[in-house]
Amino acid sequence: MFFGIVFLFACYTVLTKTEDFSITRLGIKGSNRSVYVSSDSVRAFNGAYFYKIDLATDTPPVVLSSGVKLPVITKALWVDDIGVVLNFDQSITNTAVESVATSNDLSFTEKRTSTWYFDFKTSSLSYIGNYLIDGNASYVDNTKISFMSREDDTYQFHTFNTETKKDSIQSIEVKISDIDVISRCIEVDSVCITGPKIGDTRSTETYAIGSSEKLSKQTSFDGTIYPLAGSRIYAGLRNDNEVPGDDDGLLREYNAIDIVNTITKKQRTINMSTTLDGFLYTMYNDQVVVLNNDPNFYTVTKNVLFFNKVSNKKLRYSDGSDFMDGIIFKTSTSNNLINFMSTDGVYNVLAANGYVKNRLFSTEGTGLSIDNVTKCVAANDVNIENTDDGITILVLDDDKFKQRVKSVSLCIAKDSGSTYALDYSFVSISPVNGRPTSY
Repeated sequence: MFFGIVFLFACYTVLTKTEDFSITRLGIKGSNRSVYVSSDSVRAFNGAYFYKIDLATDTPPVVLSSGVKLPVITKALWVDDIGVVLNFDQSITNTAVESVATSNDLSFTEKRTSTWYFDFKTSSLSYIGNYLIDGNASYVDNTKISFMSREDDTYQFHTFNTETKKDSIQSIEVKISDIDVISRCIEVDSVCITGPKIGDTRSTETYAIGSSEKLSKQTSFDGTIYPLAGSRIYAGLRNDNEVPGDDDGLLREYNAIDIVNTITKKQRTINMSTTLDGFLYTMYNDQVVVLNNDPNFYTVTKNVLFFNKVSNKKLRYSDGSDFMDGIIFKTSTSNNLINFMSTDGVYNVLAANGYVKNRLFSTEGTGLSIDNVTKCVAANDVNIENTDDGITILVLDDDKFKQRVKSVSLCIAKDSGSTYALDYSFVSISPVNGRPTSY
């Protein structure tokens, strides 16, 4: 009898044990709007080169493309390792945007309010159209990417082919107020859009994009839906009520989270309170991990027989130290990990202990260094300024400007392991008076 009880207790302990998760600092500034974190990698542009870092293996950053001066990126939709759809700020002088815009005979306004595509294989920029991307939602299907633009109350659904460089545009009747997600439909062979219902933001609806402006309604949920990128799983927040928020305002609080697998049709419900601003989640080994409003703890739930085990655990860094910063929920969630920005202004991921194996993100990593940057600058007859905002590289504004930018950025990219997380800005300088002619 005694040994039977011990055995049952041991089995119960194993069955109910949940993973421990920890925070890994990526070291990339939150001001960098090109950053994209998937379930297994980090992609970004640092001003000198586009790169990709594998999280789960101890390998140096892969340089996807370099050698071109671009304006500051304000929005980036990545097409895996093929290229990226971009919006920029208005500082286009002496950049690839300026030369491509001139060849397309774009007006002053069009140059600054358009969408572009950068191809990694050719290291070239292409003009897509005179509009700006609406929101951050996109869907990649091999060499095609779908996203939205908006003019007043009219949405345009775009499918851009990275091989032909053709942008197919379809105007659609808006059924939802903001398009939060673009994904493959569950029930039909089409692409779906998801967002809050017009006139009732407490309800979320999903519509399939068809061949006409009319949209085919697929699902309706009494709450807010959060699909999990890279999976057929979504979280639904429901049972809401209003609670006091900051500045004497009211905040909508949800008291139940439904985790639904759209393939198996299985559903589990987690009874816990959360708000829209304070909710990020992921799935790992059939466990649901939630970052909630509390900056000190995270929650792990696990299905055990006929109930959910819920564990609240202390937020810690991968080296074991306590997480002392606040969390800014400005990033999306993906399978296996949660990507977020902390109040100290850098990107982080929350993942199972040992999931992030790349030592670039640990205290044992190679670290950041401007030594090789300094060598590259000296070898190409340009100057350098190290500021709080990053590395400013001063290049004479003459007929060799583009070649110097290319040579310096290619040189910097050769040592990507110690230069990837620095921010670079190429500034053209007048050869007559030494003053900046572009930023």
